[in-house]
Amino acid sequence: MTTANIVTLSGAPMTINRVRPNARLARCEDQSNAELLAPLTDCLFQLGGNAMKLLCLLGGDKQEALRLIEAEIEARFELEETA
Repeated sequence: MTTANIVTLSGAPMTINRVRPNARLARCEDQSNAELLAPLTDCLFQLGGNAMKLLCLLGGDKQEALRLIEAEIEARFELEETA
């Protein structure tokens, strides 16, 4: 009897007792979308946390916080365009 250790798309080990070469792991659309959106979701989560820190540092001046955030984003995009 042959065993094969396979790692699934989520990284979890999957052990099967018999090797079946025609068996394929298929990625569902929801999982694919979640994997593609994970870095963006993480970035937005961090941005939200840092925006709140900035707001606290500015004594609750929401307009100034938004102005500084927008200016920083604009500066970053300009750097990418020139590179």
